[in-house]
Amino acid sequence: MIFKDLDLHPRVLAGLGASGNESLTPVQEQALPPILEGRDVLVIAPRTDGERLAFVLPILQHTLFGSRGRIQAVILTPTQELAQTIIDTIQDLGQHTRVRSLVLCDGPIPPQIATLHDGVEVIVACPARLLEHLNRGSIDLSRAGLLVLEDIDRFCDMGFLPDLWRILKATPTEHQTLLFATTDNEELRKTAQTLLREPITVQIGEVVSVPAITHQFYPVDAEAKTEALLALLDSGEIPSEALLIFCETRFRARRLGEKLKHAGYAIAILTDELSPKRRNIAIEGFRQQTSRIIVTTDVAAQGLDVTSIAHIINFDMPATAEIYLHRSGRTAYSKSSPTAINLVAAEDDEIVAAITLELGERPRYRTLPQNFE
Repeated sequence: MIFKDLDLHPRVLAGLGASGNESLTPVQEQALPPILEGRDVLVIAPRTDGERLAFVLPILQHTLFGSRGRIQAVILTPTQELAQTIIDTIQDLGQHTRVRSLVLCDGPIPPQIATLHDGVEVIVACPARLLEHLNRGSIDLSRAGLLVLEDIDRFCDMGFLPDLWRILKATPTEHQTLLFATTDNEELRKTAQTLLREPITVQIGEVVSVPAITHQFYPVDAEAKTEALLALLDSGEIPSEALLIFCETRFRARRLGEKLKHAGYAIAILTDELSPKRRNIAIEGFRQQTSRIIVTTDVAAQGLDVTSIAHIINFDMPATAEIYLHRSGRTAYSKSSPTAINLVAAEDDEIVAAITLELGERPRYRTLPQNFE
């Protein structure tokens, strides 16, 4: 089967150009026909450009028959970087459809409100920013008849499901929902059962199960955390690569990052005051392995699309168990045994109790290496 065999509008086919004569990939061949028929679909397959076409083409088709200037389709992603790649695909393939699209993940709010006021048909959003617009009353999803959740398994792992339920309440009762996942697990299946109506399931390739995350707790005096972290890194007890370290504030992140750099570690410091260009440079350095550790905050880590994180370190413990689960979920796609490492001071006893209650397991306390003084 080729794209021209599908029931696609000529304007959508025009965006494909010569590639409209190409054979469909297995995920496209199995997913596109039921999606174009308006069915709810769960797709479990490796993330590729071909997988992305399985929802971009139906969205372009859908918007051609709806009201101009009204949001007709919503794509939710867990990260800003993934959102940008999706919007690039929509704008590239939709150049003959006159479909207007907008990313809502970060950046100044007023320009986004102005663009929404001018009218768009498709939005690609991270949950937190979309909820902010809903709370402000600056966005109307009452005509959004097509909802796509890209990386739904990662939404589950990172604790974003409560945000999704709040967003769903703003959409029409009758709408088409498409879920795309790269891994399979019980929570994903339960979520799909809740969100989808008489769905078609498309599963391509070997099923990958998300490995269990190990949670380790190192008691340490609050003022000695930096020395304790360096002792752990220097001893090799925790790896000095594929690490994401969370600090409470941008000031603490910058200070810790500089101390780790001074100690000889390849560090990227990611804080919320960075310009988009400097942020992208820092992230790309981690992806290309020129830096192997990211030091960041919860705010700066929103929209971070890096799947190679093997371990996270809570240099500063989070305020809630929910935030802890968000942080830990970033290791869910590690091919090694993912670990959440926690430096806990006496004042962290209450949050440790809340976290272990949420996890349903006793805390695994570890002792610092002998080189720690």
